[in-house]
Amino acid sequence: MTPVSYDSLKTIIRYMNANQRFDLVRKCPSLKNIEKKVPLTLDFLSVESSYATRINGTWMNISLYKHYHDGNTPKIVQEYNEEGFFHHDIDRWGFETPSDRFVKTPGDVILNPSGENWDEYDEHDEYYGMGKELELQSDLKKVKLEMESGGSRHDELKNRMEEIESQLLSYSCREKNTDLPYDTFIQCCFNRRKVEMVQYTRKLYEAMKYFMNRILGGRRDPIYVKKFYVCQSNQIIRFPEGVKLNIRKVIQHSINPIILDALSPVIDEKSYPCKHFDISNPDLLNQPFTRNAEELTMSSFLIGFEKWSTLPNRKVNILDLYGFIKPENYYEVIKQLIEIRKRVGTCFKFIFAKVYIIKDVFDLLKERFGNGIKMDEGRAVVKMGSWYNIIITHGVENSIATPYNPRSWYIKIEVVEGEV
Repeated sequence: MTPVSYDSLKTIIRYMNANQRFDLVRKCPSLKNIEKKVPLTLDFLSVESSYATRINGTWMNISLYKHYHDGNTPKIVQEYNEEGFFHHDIDRWGFETPSDRFVKTPGDVILNPSGENWDEYDEHDEYYGMGKELELQSDLKKVKLEMESGGSRHDELKNRMEEIESQLLSYSCREKNTDLPYDTFIQCCFNRRKVEMVQYTRKLYEAMKYFMNRILGGRRDPIYVKKFYVCQSNQIIRFPEGVKLNIRKVIQHSINPIILDALSPVIDEKSYPCKHFDISNPDLLNQPFTRNAEELTMSSFLIGFEKWSTLPNRKVNILDLYGFIKPENYYEVIKQLIEIRKRVGTCFKFIFAKVYIIKDVFDLLKERFGNGIKMDEGRAVVKMGSWYNIIITHGVENSIATPYNPRSWYIKIEVVEGEV
C-alpha cells in the first residue's frame, strides 16, 4: 500500500465533513495535530444544553451511566442510561449535586436569560434532607397499596415503584454507610449511540470541557459555521479557550437579545455584519446585529405588514405558513417599495403552504396595477421609474418542510435595474 503524504492527507481531511473528521481522530489519535491545522467548516452548530451539542446531523451528549452490579437495573435508570439523561454530578451516596453552575473556566460562555440566581440553588438540599425522604416513602406506600388492589395499571405502578425505590436508595446507603449497588461512568453518545465510556473520576462539566476541547479546540483558524442555532435554556457553554466562530447565519427563536452579547467573545469579527439572521422575537428587530444583517428571516406575525418595507435588510424572508398574509398585503408592499424607492437588490420572499395563494396574488396585482404591470410566463414586472423595475416571481420552496407543511411555495418581490 502506498503511504499518503502529509499534504495529501491534509487535502483529504479538508474535504471530509466535520463528523467524519471527529470520528477519524477518535479512532486514530495520532492524526489530531494534522486535523487541527486544516480549517473546519460546520454546516450546523447548536449548543442545546450544558452537556449536549448538535453538529450537522449528530447530537452529541455527555452524561452519567449507572451500571448495577447484579444486572437488575430499574427501568427508569435503564431509560436514562440509554437516552443520556443523567446530567447531574452525584456524591458518594448518589445524591445529585449542582456543581456545574458554580464553576467557570477560561473560554466558557454563561447564558442566563431568565436572570436566575444560581447561588441560591437549593435542589440538592431539598433532596438531601429528611423531608424529601419521608415524602418518597409516603408515595411508595400509596403505590404499593394501589398495586395490591389490582387493576389495569399494574405495569405503570410497577415502574413508578422502581423509580421511587431508586430515589430512596441514596438515603438507605447513607444511613447504613454502605456503597451504592452500581458503578458510575461518564458516557459520550452520538445520536444516543454510545461511542466512549470512562470511569467517573471527574465532574461532568470537566468531561464536557474536555470533549469540546477535543473537537473544537486547538485550531488556529476560526471555525466556519453556516448555521448557528442559539438555544433559550440557561446553561454554561464549555467552549475551548480562544475558539472563534465565523458565523454566516444565526437562528434565534424567542430568546432574550442579551444572549448574543454573552456570545460575542467567541464570534469572530469577520462575522459582522452577519450574513443572515433568523428570528421570532420582535425585540431583536431593533438590535444592531439584526438591522445590519444582509438577510433577515422572520414570521409574518412578528410586525405589521406596513413596516416590512422599512426594514433595512437587503433580503427579507417572511414565513407565512398559517396564511396570515392577504393578497392586498402583497400589493401594499409593492406600492411602498415604489414610494420609498428601495435600493436595487432589495428582495422580499414570502413563503406559504397553500399553492392557490399564487393565483390570488397575481390576479389581484393585475387588477390593481392594470396597464402598469406586465405579466409573462409566471412572473410580473412593475415599473419603478425610468430605469428600475420590480419583478414578482413564484415557485416551489425547498428550504421549508415540516410534518404539517411537507411542501411550501414562495412569491418573491425584487428591485432590479435596467430593462426587463
